[in-house]
Amino acid sequence: MPLEANAPPGYIERYIHSEIYKMYPAVNSIVHSHASAAVPYRILDTSTPVYDVAEHYQPDEIRDLLIRSVPLGQALASSFSKRHSGLTGPDHAVVFMRGHGSRVVPSSIEDCIFRANYTKENALIQTTSLGLRNAYHNFDEAQIQHLHYDEIEGTKTMGEATCHRPWGLQLRGVEDATPYGKE
Repeated sequence: MPLEANAPPGYIERYIHSEIYKMYPAVNSIVHSHASAAVPYRILDTSTPVYDVAEHYQPDEIRDLLIRSVPLGQALASSFSKRHSGLTGPDHAVVFMRGHGSRVVPSSIEDCIFRANYTKENALIQTTSLGLRNAYHNFDEAQIQHLHYDEIEGTKTMGEATCHRPWGLQLRGVEDATPYGKE
């Protein structure tokens, strides 16, 4: 409810962002992305959680894939973690939204931008790898070299530690770009 009766309508993303911030106090930045390289992974069975708004619509709601209400925002926010009480941060930094986009919600703006960029880059790498695999008719699935389970936590920790390195360059790029930069 707006504080002023004549206030312009708010952005519809407020339902997503406000519910994520309420559920996870450690989250202080959110990126919503429609990166075309990652779109196919929103419809495949992946280890990254996929939120399907169709499972949460009320009978009278508009079915346009947008999160238009607090209950839909709460359902999306809860998809970042299997546990829903006593949390400060989510279990997953990225959740795909079936047919729509993805949300990235680490605890810092630097990590958020880093993960949003690398979600897209990793999707490009995965797609290229799958295309190369399919180019060879006698390809053996055992030839795919996935991360080992004990490497996943280490690479997560390394990513969190190194996300600050490109931040200055990314920030400078935005500052120098029109309309933000100097004329």
